Amino acid sequence: MTVKKKPIKLFWWDERKFLHKKKENYGDMLSRYLVKKISGREIRFVHPKKQKWFIKNKEHYVVVGSILQHATKHSIVWGSGIIGQEYPVAPAKFKAVRGPKTRKHLLNL
Repeated sequence: MTVKKKPIKLFWWDERKFLHKKKENYGDMLSRYLVKKISGREIRFVHPKKQKWFIKNKEHYVVVGSILQHATKHSIVWGSGIIGQEYPVAPAKFKAVRGPKTRKHLLNL
């Protein structure tokens, strides 16, 4: 008997959804692709700051892109970065960040 695992909740920046563009940015599409390929599980989009109050498990992943300003205390960060130091960053669970500038900024916080 095969047990079906729950989808992984993931936030990624979507140019079509947020900016009403016709195409997505290639880099932003990598989150969905990488997480699905590595995990073998289905992916479900969630917006970290718009999850319903009654959802018990709000844990989700933030993986690729300059999207740390969208993270919350329920985020697991695995490769994302900051777009600028003027944006606040929540105390998420940091596993990896995009680069040395993001790392330095987070250490300074």
